[in-house]
Amino acid sequence: MRFQGKRILLGVTGGIAAYKTLSLVRLLRAEGADVRVLLTHGAEIMAGRGAFEALSGHPVAENVFAPVESPEFSSVAHIELARWADLLLIAPCTAHTLAKLAAGEADTLLTLVYLATKAPRLVAPSMNCAMLGSPAVQRNIRRLAEDGATIVEASSGELACGESGKGRLPEPEELLEICFDRLSPAPTRGEVVVVAGRTEEAVDPVRVITNRSSGKTGLEIARAFRAAGWSVSAVLGPCDVAWPAWAPATRVRSALEMEAACKKAAKRADCVVMAAAVADFRPERVAEQKIKRSSAMKSLKLVPNPDVLAEISSMKKGPLTVGFALETGDLVARAREKLARKGCDLLVMNNPLNGDEAGFGKDRVEWGILSPAGAVVEPKTRSKEELAGALVRAVESLRAASTSRSSAGGAR
Repeated sequence: MRFQGKRILLGVTGGIAAYKTLSLVRLLRAEGADVRVLLTHGAEIMAGRGAFEALSGHPVAENVFAPVESPEFSSVAHIELARWADLLLIAPCTAHTLAKLAAGEADTLLTLVYLATKAPRLVAPSMNCAMLGSPAVQRNIRRLAEDGATIVEASSGELACGESGKGRLPEPEELLEICFDRLSPAPTRGEVVVVAGRTEEAVDPVRVITNRSSGKTGLEIARAFRAAGWSVSAVLGPCDVAWPAWAPATRVRSALEMEAACKKAAKRADCVVMAAAVADFRPERVAEQKIKRSSAMKSLKLVPNPDVLAEISSMKKGPLTVGFALETGDLVARAREKLARKGCDLLVMNNPLNGDEAGFGKDRVEWGILSPAGAVVEPKTRSKEELAGALVRAVESLRAASTSRSSAGGAR
């Protein structure tokens, strides 16, 4: 649960997109956050207060003179709420509220809290595209950014007025990731490249050879590294999960494309985690036209794909490398053989077929972590979130040991 123990203050203003923030409250609560909601008068008209109270588990704060029906807060609740928050998000933020914030006005509970809080402030403007592009609104956005707020860029698409353009509030899942990134430590620990998803090897313009990897494990690993203060980027094959913007991704399809992207990314990285399921083989030839059933080939000649993990592991002065061994037989024995053959620093061994509740696209899988010295974590069915956390700890322990040895060698 990425937001366990975090206190999120959500300011909702009277834009049509106010309804989206109901889902955001639910997502934040599901990830462990304590959420309190501040509504402007316009937001209460647009979205009501009962649903926000039900989803957050707290009374909604609106009136500056009687702001919070809770023994936690006194008559100076705007100060206490400002101190309470680990993060203040205003979504959607209308042009009206944007102007008030930029001018430093303090005539509502939300604007009072905005001025008083020392927590990180996220502001998500959402309005008609012409309004958003107007000089006055752009000037106010620049002023807020200069004053230290983080501006959440509006999305493009169809607007409530019937026009299409930039002005939509990002989807709740995107806002959740933006909050997570803002609450994570500054990325000072190093840079990790997470290679995730699957590859697709073309047979003809329509058909491909692929596998069932969903990319879920790679996403959990990316989140765990970001939460630990790493800068995260990705080489991403086709997958079934939405990838967050805070981990810029180079998109690839084939194993050859993944090889080229990984080699380039590895030159700048401190660690590369090869969580992708790379096809071992590809068709020798790709048909230019769709192969008809009546003339379908009886056999398909395959040629080996490059061993991307082994190539990255063999780089001189290369990054620390983490491989994956997806096995359905003797997990430990096969993982040990693969670790020796690939030459990587750590190997995650996993069996995706161990039970109905674990495996491809699920939250749990049988996994363990192996190093050349032996098992770091013994195989057992656990969550992919636990896998990601254990892997980050193993990588940081390995880096610390390597740094200690280097320092001792230098001292001699």
